[in-house]
Amino acid sequence: MVRTVKLSYTTVPQAVEIIALWRKAQSVIIRSAYNRVREGRKDRVILDLLRAMPQGKLDSWLTLSALKRARALHRANPGRTVVFGGKHNLQLRAQGRITAREWKAKRLLPLYFEGHAKSYGEQGGNHRFVLDIEHSTIWFYPRAKVALPLQIKLGKKSNYRELLDALQFRCTWHRDVPFTVSLTATHISISWDEKVEPLKRKTNSDRVMALDLNPNRIGAAVLEREGEACKPLNWSIYDYPELNRKAKRASDHPDSIHQRDKRVYELSCIAKEVTNLAVHFQCSVVITEHLNIQSQDHGKGRSFNRAVNNQWTRKGFVLPLVRRLEAAGLRHMEVNPAYSSKLGSLLWGWPLLIPDPACAAVELGRRFLQGDPKSSERTNGGNRRKEERQAQASQDAEARAEWKRVWNQLHPKSGDTPRCTLLALRQRFPAACPSSSPFKAPQSLVSRLEPAWITSDLRTHMRKDL
Repeated sequence: MVRTVKLSYTTVPQAVEIIALWRKAQSVIIRSAYNRVREGRKDRVILDLLRAMPQGKLDSWLTLSALKRARALHRANPGRTVVFGGKHNLQLRAQGRITAREWKAKRLLPLYFEGHAKSYGEQGGNHRFVLDIEHSTIWFYPRAKVALPLQIKLGKKSNYRELLDALQFRCTWHRDVPFTVSLTATHISISWDEKVEPLKRKTNSDRVMALDLNPNRIGAAVLEREGEACKPLNWSIYDYPELNRKAKRASDHPDSIHQRDKRVYELSCIAKEVTNLAVHFQCSVVITEHLNIQSQDHGKGRSFNRAVNNQWTRKGFVLPLVRRLEAAGLRHMEVNPAYSSKLGSLLWGWPLLIPDPACAAVELGRRFLQGDPKSSERTNGGNRRKEERQAQASQDAEARAEWKRVWNQLHPKSGDTPRCTLLALRQRFPAACPSSSPFKAPQSLVSRLEPAWITSDLRTHMRKDL
C-alpha cells in the first residue's frame, strides 16, 4: 500500500533559491521527456537527448527523476495528451484572461525526486533527502556535503510523526524502502510503499470473526468450533442510522460534504476496532458477506434505494477493513449470505437472545466453520473483473435457491418466526436488551451495543423451556 504524507515547511533563503531554480529546469525536462515518450522512444535515447539540454546538465538524479515522472504521466493517460498547466488555464491564456507570466506559473511542476532504497548517503531511501523526524527536519542535499534544512510542521494530534519515524527507522537500519519526494514552494510530499510483514501472532484455527453488513448497522460475532458444532464467544452491534440521515442539501453543500466525510471516518474507526477485536480473540479468519448488489431500483421505495445504492458500507468499510486485516496478517473470507438473517434468528437469535444483525453474523460464521463450499477469499480490497462478477452472480443465484429450499423445509411460514430485532427483543425480553457502551469518543455518532449482564441467566432459562 502506497502511503503519501503532505506537510507544509519552511526553509532558509538559499534552499528557496535552489528549489525555485530546479523546479523551473525540471519542468522543462519533464515536458520534453513526455513528448519523447509519446513518440515511442526508448529511455536510453531520451536520456541522451535530455542530458544534451542545458537544464539536463544541472543534476543527473533530477534528470532521471524527470524521465520517471514523464513515464508515469504517460502511463496514467495513455490515450490522451497531458496539458501541462491544465486545459482550463490554457483556454484562459488563449482568451487573454491570464498573462504569460501567470501561465508559466501554472505550468510549473513540483520538484520531483525518485526514491532509492540503497542510497549512498548516511541514510537510505532517497539520494537528495535525509529524514530527521526527531527534530521535525528533512535535510535537502543539492550537492555532496551541502545540507539545507526543511522544517516540517507536524501536528500534535496527527499520526504523521509515527509514520515518518517508522519510515526513518527502515531507511536507516534496513535500507529497503525508497521514498519519493515532491516539493513546491510551501509543501513537501513524501510517498513510499509500506512493507507489509506477516506478524507473528498466535491464532486459533478453530476461531473466526463474522460480520453482517447493513446500511445502518453492522453485526459482529466471534465463534469457536466445538467438534461438529460451534458456539459464539462474543458479539456486538455497531448502530449508526444518524450518519445516513438526509441532509436535505445539495451534494456539494458543506453540510452534505461534512456528513459524507463523517460517515467515512466513523466507518474507518469501526474497521480498526473490528481488526483489533479479531487480533485480541486470536481469530484466524474474518468473514463478511459476499455482496453482489447493483445500484438500481429495487422496487421497495426511495428510502430503501437510497440506503442500498448510496449509503452502503462496501467502499467505506469493507475495503479499509481488508487493508487493515492484511496489515495484521489475518485472512479475509466471504460467504454467501442467503437467508442468513432468517436462519440466524431461528437458530441463534431467539434461543440465545442475540439480536439481529449479530445473530446473522453468527450464522455466517457457522457456515464457514462447517465448510461452506461457496466461500471465497478477497485480498487487497480490489474490485472484481466483469467476467468474475458475472460468474459469481450465477453461483449466488444457485446458492440462494438451495438456501430457500432449506428454509422451506425448516419453517414454511416465515411469519411465525419474526426476526429477533432490537425492538422485538425489547418487547419480549426487556432485561436481555443489549446495553450501550461508549465508542471511541463522546461526539461519535456510532452506538456500540453489547450483551447485557443478565443475558446469560436468561439464556439458561430459555434453554430449559425449549
